[in-house]
Amino acid sequence: MKLSAATFTYNGINYELNDQTFTASVVRGYYSGDIVIPSNITKTYIYTVTSIGRNAFEGCTYLKSVSIANTVTSIGDYAFQNCTMLSSIIVPNNVTKIGYNSFRGCTGLTTVSLGTSVTTIDEFAFFDCRALTSITFPNSVTSIGRWAFYGCDALTNVVIPSSVVSVGGGAFSRCLSISVDSKNKNLDSRNHCNAIIETGSNKLLVGCANTIIPDDISSIGNYAFDGCIGMVNINIPTSVTTIGISAFEGCAGLKTIIIPGNVNKVDQWAFRDCTSLESVVIKKGVTSIYQYAFNGCSSLLSVTIEIDTPPSISTGTFSNSSNATLYVPVGSKSAYEAATCWQDFKEIVEMADEITIGAAGMGTYCSTHALDFSGTDDVKAYIVSSFKPSTGEVTLTRITDVPANTGIVVKGNADTYTLPWGPGETIVSNMLVGVTENTVLNKVNGDYTNYILAKKSGNLGFYAVSDGSTLSAGKAYLPLPTVSLPSSAGARGMALIFDDETTEIVDVHSKMQNASGIYNLQGQRIENPQKGLHIVNGKKIMIK
Repeated sequence: MKLSAATFTYNGINYELNDQTFTASVVRGYYSGDIVIPSNITKTYIYTVTSIGRNAFEGCTYLKSVSIANTVTSIGDYAFQNCTMLSSIIVPNNVTKIGYNSFRGCTGLTTVSLGTSVTTIDEFAFFDCRALTSITFPNSVTSIGRWAFYGCDALTNVVIPSSVVSVGGGAFSRCLSISVDSKNKNLDSRNHCNAIIETGSNKLLVGCANTIIPDDISSIGNYAFDGCIGMVNINIPTSVTTIGISAFEGCAGLKTIIIPGNVNKVDQWAFRDCTSLESVVIKKGVTSIYQYAFNGCSSLLSVTIEIDTPPSISTGTFSNSSNATLYVPVGSKSAYEAATCWQDFKEIVEMADEITIGAAGMGTYCSTHALDFSGTDDVKAYIVSSFKPSTGEVTLTRITDVPANTGIVVKGNADTYTLPWGPGETIVSNMLVGVTENTVLNKVNGDYTNYILAKKSGNLGFYAVSDGSTLSAGKAYLPLPTVSLPSSAGARGMALIFDDETTEIVDVHSKMQNASGIYNLQGQRIENPQKGLHIVNGKKIMIK
């Protein structure tokens, strides 16, 4: 290509001329106010203006408007970067590509009209155009580059047309809503998820603050949520196997994250600079966590890892975790203390609660963690599953998977027991209410009368509390509908029925004489029991 030796200025605009094709390209200058780019210029010959060159208007902070002739077919890299006063742009119909960084930092840009021939919007093209509220893509667009609309915080209702084949990570991560035209054969936004999914691979390519990740997603792509500062929580489904490079980097509002067990790769910088992130849970099954995955998470307080053998991690993975506690499975503390790169934490604590049962053999408990009672019969956990008003019977049902913040009755010999944290996946219908801080209770609260587990006159049962009683943190109480209480309730306790215990048939004279308390099925204490079914020390006993 033969260019003229020097820049030619025509009506205040600089051009570079091609003497073979008689075409002209707008080149760099210091422009301001309102600019009109004509279809042709004259210098001895007539030259058709076909392009806006690289950096042509870059940094022209006083440029207010540009009118571009339809002869222009390309807009070069950095062409309008940092033109902060530019408020609108109409891209001519013959332009096929919006160049790299071409409108980056045009913070005053509110409207963009794309021509009908645009096929490619390159990386960073409209990066940080924070005033841009809407964009309409013509059906000619086939690709949108990484971070193309990153930082366009005001952008709403983005619709990806059926023509688009590829969208780069982070392209819309700070926008408010995203959807894909239902006719698109390559991409979709299934289940109104506010994200762009690659249909064939089930990879989530681009998300935003309002994304709900569908349950059939296999992977989260590189930079998918990069810089999504509006995100405060996200649920990663168990179908996900890979979390890509910088997938959630810079999500400054994110507070908690749970990485499911099917994830075999958390790639580098995946959660870097999530500066509000306080809690991370890594489920059993996760195999690889790459370097700097949680670098810069300066608010991190706890990392819970459910993997017995320390997985290999790289230097710097948790480089800002000096104030965080690492919770590890029971019996694996020494292994984590010895493993490379797991020493960056304030302390390493095994995931377990210590529960002390006194001489009474029962008590209530409430943990802020899920607990696993499946490995022992020495101590059992029960919920109150039902209350029979006509008899005053409280039925206790044994469970082994106890969700966090669940009030339970624990039963066992007087001792201190170590219970590992569990998955907490069981959904229970429980009448007990657990408390995680000291709580003042009155006897009656609205339509309910409050009961606590206590021992009175040698008998263990649920008794109505006295007004102003303080229930200690980590305990539980039982609110019962006042209107449903037996008329004879008074100060006596409610009978306890354990539904996992079988009825025992005994001789009244051989075994019952040493019982601490004998009740009928109505919860009334019996001094001289006769034949029939009774409650003795929390068990159903048939006297013959």
